[in-house]
Amino acid sequence: MKKTLALLGPPLNAIGLFHTNFLFPRATVEVMKKKILSWQARTLRSLLYVKNLLHQNEDQLDVEGGRANLELAGEFYRPIVHIDYLDILANGVPGEWIIPEGAETEYIILYLHGGSYSAGSSHSHRALAGNIAYAAKARALTIDYRLAPEHPYPAALEDALAAYEWLIEKHAKPEQITVAGDSAGGGLTIALLVALRERDIPMPASAVVLSPWTDLTASGESWQTNAEADYVINGESLRVSAQLYLDSADPRDPLASPVYANLAGLPPLLIQVGSDEILLSDSTHLAEHARRADVDVTLEIWDGMQHVWHFAANLVPEARQAIEKIGEFIMAKKKDKPDNRKESQSNLWSKHVTETSNALDLEPKVFAQDDPRRIAQSLKRSAERSKRRKSEPFRSAMSMLNLYINRAGKKLPKERRDRLEAAKDELRALYGRPRQKS
Repeated sequence: MKKTLALLGPPLNAIGLFHTNFLFPRATVEVMKKKILSWQARTLRSLLYVKNLLHQNEDQLDVEGGRANLELAGEFYRPIVHIDYLDILANGVPGEWIIPEGAETEYIILYLHGGSYSAGSSHSHRALAGNIAYAAKARALTIDYRLAPEHPYPAALEDALAAYEWLIEKHAKPEQITVAGDSAGGGLTIALLVALRERDIPMPASAVVLSPWTDLTASGESWQTNAEADYVINGESLRVSAQLYLDSADPRDPLASPVYANLAGLPPLLIQVGSDEILLSDSTHLAEHARRADVDVTLEIWDGMQHVWHFAANLVPEARQAIEKIGEFIMAKKKDKPDNRKESQSNLWSKHVTETSNALDLEPKVFAQDDPRRIAQSLKRSAERSKRRKSEPFRSAMSMLNLYINRAGKKLPKERRDRLEAAKDELRALYGRPRQKS
């Protein structure tokens, strides 16, 4: 049964759209207003207020504590649909393929996680990236870029560049890619686009940034005006995070604080930010500079929302609504529509077999074998010899098989799908795992 994000929350027409294009003549600016926030949003807001109140005197940055808390958040906020994921290396940068149900294999979201450049991981942001990928009918690649203070600027940017180059070399055309990120990952997204332009590397089709941190000087007006309204970010701690990331770099370096960069030539850009964030001005200034550079930019200011409220899509309707708009934006900016291609079913199938085997570092044409037991044995060997995979071998082998089936989608002939389903039973038999009851 098909699912849509709209079924999981109130319809978008419950939100009034107030266009303020007189402020940004060549940009689209929408203030997403609701007369009454959902009870879920009000409850989460109250919980964040209490948490902020309890920790309001803790201005000292605790890097390890922050990392642990963000990983816990990744457990609390869940994906809204089933997703498969698999550990990979992208030009030496560890990360995960994230495949939600209904994904079109041609399109990829390179997702750069937030966490003040000192925390966060593919695990902590797995649900958020998966939810966005589901809305966009795409698969996602999340990366574990190096973190400060162990690896200050420009380590994170170098890793993002390496992952993007890996994608366009091995997996997709640039026009089939969207780069997205939240908070520090949002700033890193813009920095990556600027770096791509400077290196004459082809641009992706579009970019999406959620509550982006684009100005490490902390000089925006909302750092003062929203200091009491923001229950997620502690301004003093974020200033310390900026110092750890920058090390000796200039906070106005355009690849560290991309709001100061020349943004000409960037692809279509969607910015979403909450009205109560201290980083609100980071978004409005970014939108204004993008407009002046003639970038196709859309800025959405969501009334009453806190920093990266999208995390709570399994709980809060406004988060699901925002993600639905992200999906609509990404799909509208796709330049290489699958309906316009005339590739035959057999060619698509052959290409898919080769690409996936190479991507997962498997034995050649493992999925093209006719014997389900041989498929299971090949996957077992690959899972047990690979040093990349963090999961135990059975789970890793089963994840590779599920990921392949999901990626193939409608390109997978019925007889092949039946053999691969039979290979699952063979895998369970090889590892002595009983079949789960439906």
